[in-house]
Amino acid sequence: MKIKIVAAFLLAVFIVSGSFAKDSSTRSSKKSDSDFFEITGLSLGFSSTPLGRYDNISNNNSSGVRNRWVVMDCAFKPLKPNGSNNAWFDDVSMEGILVIGSEDANGQRQYIVLNGRTRFFTIPADGKVHLGMFFVPPRLLDRYYVATKAYSLKMFIGARISFYGPGRVLLGEGFWYNGKFVKKDNERIKAKNFMAQFDKKFRDVVQLRGGLFSKEKTPWAHINYDSYDLIYEEITDGEATQGIVK
Repeated sequence: MKIKIVAAFLLAVFIVSGSFAKDSSTRSSKKSDSDFFEITGLSLGFSSTPLGRYDNISNNNSSGVRNRWVVMDCAFKPLKPNGSNNAWFDDVSMEGILVIGSEDANGQRQYIVLNGRTRFFTIPADGKVHLGMFFVPPRLLDRYYVATKAYSLKMFIGARISFYGPGRVLLGEGFWYNGKFVKKDNERIKAKNFMAQFDKKFRDVVQLRGGLFSKEKTPWAHINYDSYDLIYEEITDGEATQGIVK
C-alpha cells in the first residue's frame, strides 16, 4: 500500500511539473515560469478606514495619532497557457514585503520591514486584470514609525509582491522602488537586488512578520468581495492542490 501511495505521489508531481515545462516551452514570448503572472501595476498610498453602519453597534474612531491605513495595491494578469481554454491556478500564495525608512530613538537611520501573505484558493488564468491588496494598520505605524516627519509616500523605501504556486514555484513578481512601480528591465534588476537585502536580518532593521495584513483581516474584507479572488486560510501545505488544472 505504501509503495502505491508513493508511486501515485511521484506521478502527480511529474504531471504537474510537466504541465509547467510544456507551457514554458510552447510560449515563445515567455522568459520563465515567473511570467505566468504578469504584474501590471503596484502602488502605495493611504486610506481612511471604511465605515459600515450596523444596528445596535456604534462606531468608535481610532485613538491613534495618525489614523490612516497604508494600502498596497497590486494589479496582475494570470496568463493562459497555450492550448488550454479553461485553465486555473490553484493554491496560489501572494507574498508581500514593504520597507519603511524611519529612525531609532537616537535619530539614527532605521528600516521597518513588514511582511505578509495571502493564500488564494483558485485563480482563473483568464488574462484579465486581477487585484491583490495588503494593508498596514495605523496602530503599527504609530508604534514603529519613530520619525517625526508627517506620513507621505517618501517614507516608503521599496516594496515587492511575489506569487507562488505549489512547491514554491514563482509565478510572477513586481516591485515598487524610487517612488514608483518598476517597469524597465534594468530598473527591475536594481529593485530586485535592493529588496533582496531585506530577506535577511540586519542590526538596523525591525522585522514585523505579519505586519502586512491580508484583505480578509481588515475593514476592507467585505468590499468588492465578488470581484476579489477567493481567499482561504486553515489549510496545511500537505493539502495543497495541483497547480494548473486543465
